[in-house]
Amino acid sequence: MREDGRILLEGTVPEQTTITLEAGILPGRIHALMLETVPDDTLPNHGPGTGDGGNFVLSHIGVALIGKDGKTETPLEISGAEASIEQQGFPVTNSLKTAKDARKDGSRGWAIAGGTGMAQTAIFYLNSTLEVSTGAGFVLHWNVKM
Repeated sequence: MREDGRILLEGTVPEQTTITLEAGILPGRIHALMLETVPDDTLPNHGPGTGDGGNFVLSHIGVALIGKDGKTETPLEISGAEASIEQQGFPVTNSLKTAKDARKDGSRGWAIAGGTGMAQTAIFYLNSTLEVSTGAGFVLHWNVKM
């Protein structure tokens, strides 16, 4: 993690990978999560992805609440999503599908061609508002094709 809080994946770039992020949550009510992808001078076309021209494909996202014990994970259901930009044929809602469903209907995930080199955001809405207590956290998993 960089000093400004950004995370930059480094090293050999795989064609596809699963990224897992675990973090604490401030207590209160949560109804959505926001993922912000940011450009970096070390990435192709300044990114934010490492694929052709700085693109990426986020093919699946999942989130779970971690209990105060630091172990118990409760999967959270995401009911919808919106993004600052969506490449034609790659809407952010594709990232909500399971791998099996995506293969069945041919969806390919969320991509940002036309918006590379700039920060892009995706907001993922939880199925219901969540009351988070002190000491809880979350784990976020997403599959990315570069």
